[in-house]
Amino acid sequence: MLRLALALILEAVLPARSAPCPANAAPFTPPSAISEAEQVKYAELFTVTWHTTYKVIKFNPTQGLFKSGWPNPSLRNQRIPDLVLYQCGTTQPTTAFNDVSADAWFFSIPIEHAALPGTAPMHFFELLSVTEAIDAIDMTYITSPCAQLL
Repeated sequence: MLRLALALILEAVLPARSAPCPANAAPFTPPSAISEAEQVKYAELFTVTWHTTYKVIKFNPTQGLFKSGWPNPSLRNQRIPDLVLYQCGTTQPTTAFNDVSADAWFFSIPIEHAALPGTAPMHFFELLSVTEAIDAIDMTYITSPCAQLL
């Protein structure tokens, strides 16, 4: 029983091994096909730069900070690192790629597993019909009937 529990914890914590894309995964839209209407124009907290197989989200250096309530005290009031979302089945970008910083956090898209700290992201998971990716959720204030069945 202890081995099973340890294996489950390690699987959730360790980086995912390379795996093929899910059957319903669509390729990223090429940057040249993104229309003016689809560009992020009025966001003040972040910018998005599209590349062929990855996207880079950069946070505003004055507003994009880990707040005082962040669980890891060493990161509080530090800049939030860039997020690099790369298409599953492609090579994870490195700092040799355009716009990828040395401290960036990388996520293969679509994500296969998620842990939700509260109710705020639940609605978006439901709208995207990806609730099957939720592995753990804080049920304290969940009002969604679907989430209560997870």
